[in-house]
This record gives sequence, structure tokens and C-alpha cells, in this order.
Amino acid sequence: MGPLFAEPLETLLRLAALRSGVARWWHSWSGPARFRGVRCDELPLGKIATLAVSPDGLRAALAELSALGVDIRRAAPADTAPSTFGSAVVGGLANVRVDGAEHDLFVLTTGIVLVANPGKSDNGRQRMRDLLGTTTAVSLAERNRFVAFEEIESVRIGKRIPLDAELVLYGGATLRLRERWSSDELDDDSRKHLIALLENI
Repeated sequence: MGPLFAEPLETLLRLAALRSGVARWWHSWSGPARFRGVRCDELPLGKIATLAVSPDGLRAALAELSALGVDIRRAAPADTAPSTFGSAVVGGLANVRVDGAEHDLFVLTTGIVLVANPGKSDNGRQRMRDLLGTTTAVSLAERNRFVAFEEIESVRIGKRIPLDAELVLYGGATLRLRERWSSDELDDDSRKHLIALLENI
């Protein structure tokens, strides 16, 4: 019966590898996305899953996972929605066009928050600071559209200043972010923080 469990176990190991930060889905314009290590190296998770369900193979499988940096505890069920627990605001960009509509974009440690109908672009920095003075990062994410970094499959950055990026979400949806030349930053490093987080996906 062991081999019957190898395939579902491999799925769990992929989840653990993703959450451990050692793997990601690599988008391809010419074919399906590929699941690989963060350096685009192949991870032998199928072989490890087969080893784990074979007689006396569990200990060796755990050792191989440990060597890869995969924490199997990270495969434990998560909340039905991406968690904002522990989120903090690390930046913001005012009046960013998101799929054609303007939003104030807040950069959290766990994802981005999109606040619709932000207002004029001439007072974006102060508007964002005023909003953050009355709410927490978690409340901001709960009351507006929140896109967790874990929901993003791949990122294509066409231009850095002003930022022009396309985010491909798991499930196939895309999100186009286009910053104005006149967009304010919450602080002088906001764009840099956002780009660094996106490039790490």
C-alpha cells in the first residue's frame, strides 16, 4: 500500500518546500510553470516521497529533506485565507494603477494591500501616513484587497522607475501594477522595498 501514498506525500513535500523558502514555481511563457528550487535546480521530492513510504525508508527520507532545507512541519494545514498575522507596513506607493484603476498600494511584510479610490496624487504621502495613523497593518489588509506574497506565482518587472510590473497569481490571474511619475512614496525606500520583496518570490 505504501506506493499509493507517494504521490499525495509528494504534494505535501512541495508545500513544505515552498513554505520553507527553498522552492518556488517558475513561470514560463512557452510552457507550464515548473516547480523547482529557488536557483531553478531540480528537487527530488518525488524520489524522497517514494523513499519515505518504503519499508525502513522514513529516516533516510527525513535526512534528505533536512539536507535540502525542507521543514516538513511547514506542510501543516494553514488558515483558509492567507494570514496577515505579524504583518508590518514597510512601504507604500500612492496612486498606482492596478489593472487600470488607481489605488494606494501599501507594502506589508506578508503581501500588498490595495486601497481603491485613493484621491488626488498631489498629497499621496500625507494621505497614506494619515491612514496608517488610524489603523494597523492587519486591519488595513482586512478592510481592503490583500494579495499575499504566497499567492504570487511569478513576477515580471518591465520598468523600475516608475514601477511597471506584472504579477502572475496561482490559478492564472494576473495583476498589473503601473506607478505614475507623480506617485508619492510613503518613505524614500518604499519602491526599493517592494521591488526587493517581489524579486524574492
